Amino acid sequence: MDNSTLIQEYASSAIRAMKDQADAVARLEHKPSKGRFREIFVTTALEQYLTHQFGIGHGIVINQRGDQSSEHDVIIFDRRILPPFIASGALGAFPVEAVIATVEVKSNLTAESIRDAGSAAAKLHEIHQTGTIYEDCTVERPLTSIVGFKDGGTGCNPSDMEKACSNLNDVNLLFAICLVGSFSWLRLNGWQVQKGDQDFEETKRFMAALLDNVRTKAERRYSMLTKKHRDWLSVYTRWDCSGAAALRGHDIAPTATTPDPNLG
Repeated sequence: MDNSTLIQEYASSAIRAMKDQADAVARLEHKPSKGRFREIFVTTALEQYLTHQFGIGHGIVINQRGDQSSEHDVIIFDRRILPPFIASGALGAFPVEAVIATVEVKSNLTAESIRDAGSAAAKLHEIHQTGTIYEDCTVERPLTSIVGFKDGGTGCNPSDMEKACSNLNDVNLLFAICLVGSFSWLRLNGWQVQKGDQDFEETKRFMAALLDNVRTKAERRYSMLTKKHRDWLSVYTRWDCSGAAALRGHDIAPTATTPDPNLG
């Protein structure tokens, strides 16, 4: 790209390095290790563009009732809302209110892996919609995506996402599908395709659109969830998530207009 800027060239080189790293570990015989390395490569590529309010890890998503998601390879969460309650390094159990996006990482992108990602997205969205005493927490669902490094047989024409959707279960719940170096599909106003080139424009568009929308979604959710007091820790660590729990009141500290009844 002759007229590219410094940042554009750097972004292309970072993605090229990610792909080279993914190709380099292809000779690993232990498949779980190979997959985990590729998850780390994707995490590193995304993390450099996230501001400090965001954390990134992998594991499961939970709601107040205790429902658990499938395992997600990459989880982007807003530190301002809630931290992972169980964590060891990047592995954690993340409260759904803080989860802004998930990404599944596949060595080989196949029709089956896209279907599985759609099913995982459906389960995550169900967990987000249920199991909370705060009804307004069910808006702004997490963004769900999948990225692969090699074409393992997607079973569909990359330029015709609408046709592919009719054959892939729950795929319309995904925000994006990316095959590094080949194409990306983004569900913006309908599905939009970006074909690959030597500068990895398809992957740059996937990453940029995902992270731009992560920021927007995070601000909307944070603004909505902080309009009033919430018993976040009490709900997760003390209460059962039932109708009775909502009647127990709120553990809210007194303010200048709310006298403390314990003080004479």
